[in-house]
Amino acid sequence: MADNFKDLPDRLIDEIEMEHARDWLSRLLEMIPLNGTLDYRCFLGAPWRIDFPASELGDIPYHVILGGSAVLEDPEGNPTRKLIAGDILLFPHGSAHALHDGSDAAPAPARQRSTLTTVFHENDGSGDRLDMMCGRFILSAEH
Repeated sequence: MADNFKDLPDRLIDEIEMEHARDWLSRLLEMIPLNGTLDYRCFLGAPWRIDFPASELGDIPYHVILGGSAVLEDPEGNPTRKLIAGDILLFPHGSAHALHDGSDAAPAPARQRSTLTTVFHENDGSGDRLDMMCGRFILSAEH
């Protein structure tokens, strides 16, 4: 094998760099064991709003906007942020937050429907539709 990267073809260099990148990720996951859960799959029509309380220590909530849009509201008064399909939110400190459709209208009543693997959060709102996954990553108790 070559003694340095300059003697290797570019494709092999890319493969070696990717192998090292995977090694770092593997090492990180070994140091901080992590599990995950999907808490809800939301299918909501405007007007809607979901308030999320602060999470327990070791829980990292996440939201994935699959379709439609949402507005992130920070209860501490930071500016709101519009989220669109493809956006992923992580709350590494588990802070309280709210997501809503951006209107000032009272939210349509929501209901939950459970299946074997998923809890669906739905409403009968007739406005713009949101498709979102909500869950959390759970750090092991030893960290």
